[in-house]
Amino acid sequence: MNPSSALLACSGLRKRFGERLLFDGLDLSLEAGVVALTGPNGSGKSTLLSLLCGIAAPDAGSIAIAGHDLAREPVRAKQQLSFVPDEPVAYGFMTGFEYLAMLATLKRLRPAPEDQALLERFHIDMARHLPFKDMSLGTQRKFMLAGGLLGKPAVLLMDEPTNGLDAAAKETLAALLDARRHDSLVLFSTHDQAFVAATNARVLALPG
Repeated sequence: MNPSSALLACSGLRKRFGERLLFDGLDLSLEAGVVALTGPNGSGKSTLLSLLCGIAAPDAGSIAIAGHDLAREPVRAKQQLSFVPDEPVAYGFMTGFEYLAMLATLKRLRPAPEDQALLERFHIDMARHLPFKDMSLGTQRKFMLAGGLLGKPAVLLMDEPTNGLDAAAKETLAALLDARRHDSLVLFSTHDQAFVAATNARVLALPG
């Protein structure tokens, strides 16, 4: 693999939690495509995603997003990155519209027709003025996924993206990810083997 074409790369990554060493000397180089991060509970899937998006810092090693070092150039690196966590991050009083507007502001994005299309694809356009506290878990997840997809980031990281989704929403998400495989890197953690198959994702398995 040509290092210059890697959208996400890490070298010598090390992370310890107490007495447990999760990663030691982890090297990774991923180009555009769809990659499923799998492994048993406790293998470090969520921890690795938190390191790759800059929420947590590694004990050693480096991470680059689209050629920008996450530690030395955090703003430029994160401008190329979007992360969808496994739990809702919006305040309960925020509406779906306010949540997406906040993300667009943080990403310095201008409104685009694609934004409305995302809401329609997930069938949440009629819920955009509903507060998060009054949404079902599935609707909350759909707004979070739509937020992650805003602006077509070079690197999209997602933690268990199908949790709380119905079959139709999973099919929609798989189609949206497949459409981006040639232009961006999508890396998601999952236990959902059917979704891995639906996305035709390359599997990156972490040992237990």
